[in-house]
Amino acid sequence: YQPTGNLSATRPVDDDAQLLYASLKAMYGRAEEFGGTLFSHAVQVMTDLIHHEPQSFRQLQEAGLPDAFLVAVKAGVFPSGESICAFPGALVALCLNSVGLRRVRETAALNVLVDIFMSKKAMRVLTGDTPSVLGSGLEELMRWDPGELAERGSNGYAGVALVDIPSCGMTGTSHHNVGV
Repeated sequence: YQPTGNLSATRPVDDDAQLLYASLKAMYGRAEEFGGTLFSHAVQVMTDLIHHEPQSFRQLQEAGLPDAFLVAVKAGVFPSGESICAFPGALVALCLNSVGLRRVRETAALNVLVDIFMSKKAMRVLTGDTPSVLGSGLEELMRWDPGELAERGSNGYAGVALVDIPSCGMTGTSHHNVGV
C-alpha cells in the first residue's frame, strides 16, 4: 500500500486488502502494545485510503476498521503525540461518508478531546510541534461540521480544556459548554 495519485497504487488488491485491514484492526485493538507511533501510522493508512479512494470506505466498514478505531479512541489509547495528532484527521476522513459521520456522532468521539486535554499523561506528550499540528487538525475537523459535531458530545458538552501547556504559554483550566 502506498497513497499516491495513481489509483492502482492507492487501493490494495483484494487479497492484500484483507491482510492489511486485519493488521490495522489488530493495531487499533492493541495500541498500547504496539505503541503510539505504529498506532498513528495505522490511523494514517485508514485516513489516506478514505481520502484517496472514498469508495474504499465500504470495504473498510465491512472489515470493521472505523468501529475498531472509534473503540480504540474511546478507550483513550493515545500514548504519543503522533497518535493524538492523527485523531482529528481520521475523524474528518470518517465524516466524509454518511455512515462514518453517523458513527462519529453516535460514539461522541469528540468527547475524547476533553479526556486528552485533561490527562496529565497526554499533556506530557504535547510538546514541540505537537500542539500546533493538533490545533491544525482540530481546526479542519471543526470546519467539517462545527455545530452538529460539537452538540453530539455527552449531554451537549463540547468542553475545551486548557491545562498547563507550557510550550503554548497556556496555563489554568477552563471549560466551555455548548448547547446545554
